[in-house]
Amino acid sequence: MIKKSTLFLFWVLASAIITNPLFAEVMAKQLLPSPERKLGLPTVGVENVKYAKSNYKVQADSKFVVFDSLANVYSYGNMSTNKAIKYEPKTNKLVTIKRGFIDNDRYPSYSGNNTKNNLFIRVSGDWGKTWEPAKIAYDKNVSNFDEARYPSLHPFVFENELAIGFNASRVIEKQSVWSGHIVGFWNDSYGSIPIRHTKEVAGYSGLEWGIDSRVYANSTEDGEGFYHLIVSRISPTNDQDVANANHIGLRKVLELSETSIQHIIPPAWASSNFRTASPGYRTNEVVDFKEFGNGNLCLAVFGGFEAYSIQRNTFGISISTDKGETWSEFILLPWSVVNNFITSKGHPADSAVFIYDNKGFTTYELNNTTFMSFVAKLHAYGTGETISYVVEINYNYNTGEWKIYPIAQDIGGWILYQDITDANNQRTNWNDNELDVTRTVDGRYLLAKWVGLIDFDPENNTFKTTDIFVSIRNTSENSWSAPVNITNSDELDRMTLLPDFIPNDLKDVPIFKMATITTPDMTEQQKFNEQFYGGKDQYLLVGNFDIPLLSVEDEEPCNCEVKILNIKPNPINSNGTISVTFYMPKEDKANFTIFDATGRIVDDLKKYDNTYQFGPNTIEIDISGRNLQNGTYYLDVYSGDKRDTKVITIVK
Repeated sequence: MIKKSTLFLFWVLASAIITNPLFAEVMAKQLLPSPERKLGLPTVGVENVKYAKSNYKVQADSKFVVFDSLANVYSYGNMSTNKAIKYEPKTNKLVTIKRGFIDNDRYPSYSGNNTKNNLFIRVSGDWGKTWEPAKIAYDKNVSNFDEARYPSLHPFVFENELAIGFNASRVIEKQSVWSGHIVGFWNDSYGSIPIRHTKEVAGYSGLEWGIDSRVYANSTEDGEGFYHLIVSRISPTNDQDVANANHIGLRKVLELSETSIQHIIPPAWASSNFRTASPGYRTNEVVDFKEFGNGNLCLAVFGGFEAYSIQRNTFGISISTDKGETWSEFILLPWSVVNNFITSKGHPADSAVFIYDNKGFTTYELNNTTFMSFVAKLHAYGTGETISYVVEINYNYNTGEWKIYPIAQDIGGWILYQDITDANNQRTNWNDNELDVTRTVDGRYLLAKWVGLIDFDPENNTFKTTDIFVSIRNTSENSWSAPVNITNSDELDRMTLLPDFIPNDLKDVPIFKMATITTPDMTEQQKFNEQFYGGKDQYLLVGNFDIPLLSVEDEEPCNCEVKILNIKPNPINSNGTISVTFYMPKEDKANFTIFDATGRIVDDLKKYDNTYQFGPNTIEIDISGRNLQNGTYYLDVYSGDKRDTKVITIVK
């Protein structure tokens, strides 16, 4: 047992966080110092990804490997301020934007561009197993826009190429102030085009943009240009101006020049829509900024809404169906839904609270219906003890119905990581349980992630380590799987990040985490202790793990239909081979047929009639020799009384 009572905060302090709700905001406003430390020869910790149940079917253990190095981890993956890892489905590219590593004040002889003040793009075409060399997105020595921190990005396709819109805060580190933003565009053909943006909110006296950013970018409908939207919090320069403490704003970039950036505070996002904060604080936080449906946008926010009937913090969603021109009033989670959940668990009504910790948000489509999903922590009390639930808060956009699904019970402890400063200036980096949610590209599965303390003793304030836990839900079902510990090691897991999409088959799911660089002369205890500090040099590690579709032994196979997930390639040459991935609702026999547009069977594919396992299966079908002419055909799969059909296009 390792006593870390000064380094972590428990649920018993939840009431303090509720009355002083912007703990995360205070932390986010402060700049990160550059502690002096000699760089020793680092050792690389390699960790096997293991599973909690021995009967899980996995292809092989994955490993965390060093992906890159960072000057400071908290300006890369702080989920309360930025989103630095995303996936672009049209190009099948996983992309990230990151700071460099070298501090020129400590290493004045270094002459390269891999410095902590620059930004770099890295791209992977195989879900993070291999990466292209880093490409510079912002070079301070060239643009001289001050130092870059807290980058966010959004990938899209521009002129048939992967492109990235990005945003980062600007700081003048030696003066311990921040000076505005760096807004930019990157792709291979154009390179990187960064522009400087001030912190003042144009048209609004006494207000300035926050350092946080959630980014969305896309090509214009004519394909000739792109638009770039950036959501940030806005705060008054005078902390006593509580009436303007809660604005959320939108920066709209139409051309890459500072004067072209539009500054917008949508009426629904104005400070007056939220409860008044104490001086120096705010009563809302941006959870995420997402696309859904056919180019529609939604902003997910947590906080104290003025229109809410009771003094509780809740979740709200604001919608734009015109590419950010106008925004709806926030659609709020009714507190009656929360009460229904907690009373079903044996707690009195109104004896629960969502606290200001990290939260996840995603959207997905199911049967022509759009759903929006938060993952959060709910503290329920009133029964003699406080129980902390990890829950999914689900909103049906088509019907307006809200639901809460339990994911796991958690004791609620989390770790506060500390910067290395003197005793009179010690500051804490807040990173709690690192809740997150992502989805498969096809929207069939959600995956929730959190970090939990292992062997935690709240009475003695001791624990052994932290591990990463995940749970999955088939979006056609209402229940989440039993939690799976995907690291299960003595190493400390921290700053763990998932991309916004993951593979459809839930294999080789990428996950990032950070580790402070240690030196060979340290003891194992010293190496462990080093992980609690944020002001040292860090490795960025990437691992890939598999998660089984059936995750508890007594779970019944789902009652959903057999479904063809994808056919690749398609169109297909008449002499080629197609790879067909299909989903089985249970282990059973499946039959395949190819028929033409008239309904005539052209091949019964009896060779592939077989018994297939529950979950995704893949078969290779040789098209050559089947005398298929150019045109449209249909592949049919049926199992019992369930069937699915997909189009195949044959070209010579």
